[in-house]
Amino acid sequence: MTKILIHQPEYLPWTHLFEKIKESDTFVFLDNVQYNRRSFQNRNQIKINSGKKWLTVPIKKASRFELISNIKIDNSKNWKEQHLETIKENYKDTPYFTSFYGELESLLKNYHENLCQLNIDLILLICKLLRIKCNFVNLSNLKINSKKSDLIFDICLELNSKEYITGMGSQSYLNLDKFKKNNININFLSPKDEIYKQMFMNIGFIKDLSIIDKIFNKGFDIL
Repeated sequence: MTKILIHQPEYLPWTHLFEKIKESDTFVFLDNVQYNRRSFQNRNQIKINSGKKWLTVPIKKASRFELISNIKIDNSKNWKEQHLETIKENYKDTPYFTSFYGELESLLKNYHENLCQLNIDLILLICKLLRIKCNFVNLSNLKINSKKSDLIFDICLELNSKEYITGMGSQSYLNLDKFKKNNININFLSPKDEIYKQMFMNIGFIKDLSIIDKIFNKGFDIL
């Protein structure tokens, strides 16, 4: 039975996305749905000595209805160097800095014009380092044009999946009866609430950061 996960390509996502990828046989990148300016598609958070800090990839102006696949990075800004310097400054004393920073630096220094491809490349790199074995598919290669719950359902049908792995938030829009009638099980996974030793513990533990926080502090055996 093929277990499938479907998600937008986000920038340096949080750990829970990778927990779900690990449980999946196939991960479908939603690369041709509408870009959401208020989401994590071009930003995420890390920990610094005063709390949380956003790392934001600048993007060029685009229609509010533009697809994720068409969003271009504004490389006239010095964002890559800024992100790398911020990461280095705040994680240089972590146990796994040497093991991870070079991999991250090498990928980020590669030229990316397209935000979606940058995010996909970062997710694939992290999956490789975490030794996650999964088949990766882009929605744009499936030629499916439905929306919301129907989109998820049609992807499951197209890929002959009988189990859809998702987070708790999708309960609000999925047509559960339709999945049930077609013998597609929905596996709702909650994030693992683990408190681990971070930098700057004098200000307390901060959860739901980019997965890079956990990798720098705990290494690659974290799922």
